[in-house]
Amino acid sequence: MALTVSHPFVSAKPDGGDASLIQPSNWNDNHSVTGTVDVANGGTAANNAADARTNLGLGTISTQNSNNVSITGGTIAGVAITSLDSSTTFQDNADPTKQMQFQLSGISGGTTRTLTVPDASTTLVGTDATQTLTNKTLTSPTLTTPVLGTPTSGTLTNCTGLPINTGVSGLGTGIATALAVNTGSAGAPVLFDGALGTPSSGTVTNLTGTASININGTVGATTPAAATVTTLNSTDTTDATSSTAAAAKTAGGMAVAKKLFVGTLLDLSTSTSGQIKFPATQNASADANTLDDYEEGNWTPVMTFGGGSTGITYTSQSGRYVKIGRQVFFSAYVVMSSKGSSTGAALITGLPFTSEANQLNSVNIRINVVTSGVGDTMLQGFVTNSASTINLSKLSTGSAIQLTDADFSTSSIVCSGFYNI
Repeated sequence: MALTVSHPFVSAKPDGGDASLIQPSNWNDNHSVTGTVDVANGGTAANNAADARTNLGLGTISTQNSNNVSITGGTIAGVAITSLDSSTTFQDNADPTKQMQFQLSGISGGTTRTLTVPDASTTLVGTDATQTLTNKTLTSPTLTTPVLGTPTSGTLTNCTGLPINTGVSGLGTGIATALAVNTGSAGAPVLFDGALGTPSSGTVTNLTGTASININGTVGATTPAAATVTTLNSTDTTDATSSTAAAAKTAGGMAVAKKLFVGTLLDLSTSTSGQIKFPATQNASADANTLDDYEEGNWTPVMTFGGGSTGITYTSQSGRYVKIGRQVFFSAYVVMSSKGSSTGAALITGLPFTSEANQLNSVNIRINVVTSGVGDTMLQGFVTNSASTINLSKLSTGSAIQLTDADFSTSSIVCSGFYNI
């Protein structure tokens, strides 16, 4: 190592004549000092930079300002480096404007976290970017408002918030809607050992069990091929208000929409009501063995003469009838207090049903009249075809003669008979 030494004092004396002596000009010149200073005395004990770094233990780099170190190339080995996260920047080797820094502010104080790199070339997954994970196994992850996509398989043990009626595809018609209904409510699906609830409709192909089965209202729209029932009860207590199948039932009754087949005896002897009710309007059947109607009630017999009833008054005027299928049994009792002024053929009108065509049904008649001779004559009557009237006549010399107003005074008439409709 060479050093240049100069003196701050400059001599003004001229040199002397003896050249072997040090002259003033020699004092004023710069003096070069060569050699090394050992490390113990603050030197490097070296004549070049490489030896100096080695002697000082600096390896292949030199010590520079600790707050602004730029290292280009080289290798750092065996050295523990502590750097501020805000002062450590990684940049792309091709584009130095692409840079990255680690931010450690989220770590708890007094804690050292270790970032372990897998034994594979990989890409870091961040939390603020949309990325695709392939062939990754997540152990006990917590997913927040994720879109699961269409996984090919999976097991859910506790999953909430999925709208079953819109969030599940591949279900049959109406299944998603049914799954969203509480068990036991109308429209709910049937679960194993679950309650049927009150479904609005359904088809039962195999219904078994020892519990009582209560059927209220109309049962479906189809007819099962067969059923074996020990006891079939209905808990409905609604009185019939119309002729529809759903309402055609009495208290505690059961509605049958079409036909009820009884294999042996239909026994009503133990029934507290013991009644069979038909609809108000007959549902006529052409089957000779089908009873399609039963009705009983009152009717009002009206006397007419020549089709008129002017001035006729009554002391009594009543009638009863029973209709079984197409046959009507009737009775009438009429007491006139005045026969009025109408004249002509005597008829009793007001029968409860119009008769069928092409039939003459005889009527048993007993008439008490004041007019002489009529009371001693055999009286008869018949129901007029396609009408609701009784034609009155008397037998005289073997022929029937129509009764007229002339045969009556204040009279009482009692008659009974039957006819078909």
